[in-house]
This record gives sequence, C-alpha cells and structure tokens, in this order.
Amino acid sequence: IPGSKATIESVDLYEIASEILADTQPSDLYMLRAQSTDPSQLSDYQGALYALHASQEQWRRAAQSMDIRYVNARKAMKSDATSLGLRPQDAELRDHLIVEDLTLSSVGAVNAMNLVIDPAHRFLVSGEHGRYNLIPINGYKEPKKPVSIMKRTRKPASATIDDEEEEDQSRLSRFMSLTDIQGRSLRSIALRTMYFDMANTRSYAKDAFLRDLDTSAIDIDELFNSGYFRYGLLLSKAFASSRNSRTGSHRPNGEDIFYTSVVNLLQSCLIPLSARGIASEQRPSIHQLLSALDGTGDSDDYSSCTVTNRNTSVAQLESAFLRAAGWALIRKITLAYSTAETPVALDVAEGTLSQQIEGAKLPSWLENLILGSGIAAPSGKFARRPNPEETAYPGNPQALLSLYTKRGMFVEACNLVSKILSGQSAATSRLPETGDIDYVPYDKIDLLWNLIDVMVSKGEIPVSAQKDILAARDEMEKSLDQHFRLLHVSEMGLKSARALKGKLVE
Repeated sequence: IPGSKATIESVDLYEIASEILADTQPSDLYMLRAQSTDPSQLSDYQGALYALHASQEQWRRAAQSMDIRYVNARKAMKSDATSLGLRPQDAELRDHLIVEDLTLSSVGAVNAMNLVIDPAHRFLVSGEHGRYNLIPINGYKEPKKPVSIMKRTRKPASATIDDEEEEDQSRLSRFMSLTDIQGRSLRSIALRTMYFDMANTRSYAKDAFLRDLDTSAIDIDELFNSGYFRYGLLLSKAFASSRNSRTGSHRPNGEDIFYTSVVNLLQSCLIPLSARGIASEQRPSIHQLLSALDGTGDSDDYSSCTVTNRNTSVAQLESAFLRAAGWALIRKITLAYSTAETPVALDVAEGTLSQQIEGAKLPSWLENLILGSGIAAPSGKFARRPNPEETAYPGNPQALLSLYTKRGMFVEACNLVSKILSGQSAATSRLPETGDIDYVPYDKIDLLWNLIDVMVSKGEIPVSAQKDILAARDEMEKSLDQHFRLLHVSEMGLKSARALKGKLVE
C-alpha cells in the first residue's frame, strides 16, 4: 500500500516451490501410468522438483530430489500390486516402471552429486530434503525450530527426548556419502539387468531392491551364479569402498571384501567352467563372458580365446569357446588383482589343481607368475623381494612347492626346486646384516625327498611314473649340490669381508 509504514518482506518463491513439490506424494503414480492410455499427460512432480533445482544449479538439492524419488519408488515396490485390483499385465507394467525409476533415480543422484563443487558437501540423508540437513556428531545437534504454542502435545518431556534420540539414530543410519550413493547406483543397474533377464526370477531382484547396500554380499554371489561376472566384480568393489568409508578399513572384521569376492568367482565359477565346461543352456553365455573380458584388467591386454577344433558340431564349438574364454578371463583377473596382500595367483593354482583332472597341470603363465619370473632383478630364491618401486606381484615359490607336494605332483615339485636353485651360476655377495639373504626351505625339500622314498617303497606310485619322478629328483639333487658349493664360497667371502672391515675400523 503506498505510504504504508509496514515493512515489505521478500518471499523466496524458489524455496516455496521446492517445499510444495517435495511434499506432494501421489497415491500411486506407477499404477496411474500403467493404466493410462497416454502417460505423458500425467504430472511428474518429482521430475519437476529435479528440473527446478537443476535450473538453479543447486546440484546437491537436485541429488536430494532424485534420492526422494528413489525412496518413493521403494515404497511403491513394497506395496502389494494385487491389492490394487490391477490386471496381471498392468501389475507387471507397474513393476517395470518402478524398477526403471529406481535405476534412473539412483544414477541421477550420482550425476547431480558429482557436480557439487565443494567435496565436503557431497552427502545427503536419504529421504530428506533441504539446504544442509545436519546429523548429530560428537554431541553437536542441529538447532531445531521452536514448536508453535498452538501445537499442543500430550507426550511428557522424557518421551520427547527418547523420540529425538531414536530419530537421530535413524538419520545416522540413512546418512550417505558420495561413495555410498555411487554404490547404490551401481547396485541398482546390476539388479535391473537381473530383473529384465528372463532366465532369472524377477522376484529376487524385487526383493533385493528393498534391501540396502550393506547386504550386497548376497547379490554378488547371485550375480556370479547368473553369469554376470562383470557386474559382480564392480559391485564388490563398490561394496568394499562403502565399507571402507564407513569403517575406515578395507578389511572390516579382518576380511578383504573384494579379494574374497574375486576368489569366490574364480574357484566357484570360472575354474570349473574352464576345466570341465558346461551345458549350452547353463550360464554364463558367450555374451556375458565377452563383456567380462572387455571390462576386466588392462585394456591393452587382449587374451586369446581362439578355438582351433574342426569337424565338430556348433554345440561343441560353443563349449570349447566358453572354456577358452574362461581361461582368458581367469588370466586377466589374476594378473590384474594379484598382489602381496591378495595372492590371487595362488588361489587360482589351488582351485585348478583341486578339480582333480588326471594329468592336469598349471598353465605356464600362472606358474611363472607364482615363481616371480616377471620381477626385475629377482632375489631371495624362494622368498622373492622386489624393489621398493615394483608394484607387481612378487610371487611365492615356497607356497607353490607346498601345493605341488600336497597334491602328489612330485615331478613338478622337483623341477620347481631345480629351476630356482640352478638359476644361480656364481657365488652371491649378500649381507644378512642388511636383510639381503637367499631363503631356501630345506625342511620342505627334505619332506619332498622322504615322501618320494616312502611312496616308491610302498608301491604307491605306478611303475610307469617312478622313472620320471626319480629322474626329476636326481636333477634336484644336482641343483642342491651346486647350491651348497656356492653357499660355502659365499660364507667364506663374508667372513673375509667382515674381518677386513673390522681391521679398517681399528
């Protein structure tokens, strides 16, 4: 009013619109879409909320709007479609729309949150919206607006305090960092793939959507068993990262989540597939294996999975290709994830030999990897010690020797000892004072020697195999003799070096 003394208060239309759109909850949007002849005519208030925030470049709040869409879709998933009186085809379409919305909202939340400039602001409390919804940390609590005196309550003060504490705990459980949001997005994509795969029951994917990211171990196993190796590895990485961000350790409860998943994939799925093959109607399919090959390891490493069989049926060619592709994938995974802390190569060797296929041997690339052949200037004999700059898997010849001995592969065990000891052609000049030593497991070599004697004397080894075993043991004996001669020379040299050093000090 002109001339009025009243103070004109500004109104934030953006905040008003945000509140209205966020609080608008349709009765069942997915049911309306499934029954509508023209779904494009229906209002999408949640999409309008996202568009409003995105137009103002409020990316964190845009991510919150996508999170609210995800929460609402989960609520719709929990409701029983049969109680809505829908036709079977409408109920199925409603489920399809919910799954698509769950995936779309989870991916949209990640994309929007990644656009937040300040990394410290890349978080949200699932199901809430607003500028910055704080959570109680170290006793600090977000100040709340005073309750209006017009809103009376019958609850005593103690009950109100208990309700606030329960609310705080609930909000803490719903806190999500950027790592958690990324994990939820990747899990949604994997579950969507399983849902629309007719080979799997859709009920599993629907039930899995109602669980949180911290139950992903079940989903990882299901993805592996269904042939989705690539999604299973990606989800196990995301799950491990989420647990690391929450617990501060990549090994909560002493278990490396990703390493455990990799070993489970190799020993339960890939090694049996590659060693024995599968029926054509079983998983994985050729497409799934090729997808896993493309998404695993170094992109420049093109492992060969060529089938050379001829004059065979199409089914036999497919089976042979699956086995060849399986070995190629095993190789890529082993080379990509074998480290000193996660000895995937040893697990592959143990899983391969446990198939108990007569005459089965380890691939040459795997044996060389465990022997540490790829290390520059290898040292330490049976205990490889790479240079500090080296990041490659150092190998573990001692463990491979024990594995060969345990499996009764005496020829391979003797050849392994001969190969490592015969690699030394001159006396070494190592100083134990600086930790520079060569380790040789004499007790394991003695055990191997005695086992061969006992097995031969008792007739447990076929006569046809005794010749090869004894010949391999003779070669091992020659290598040991050479090793001890060079070792004696090295010890004499060390004594002279120590004596000379002592005189120089005096």
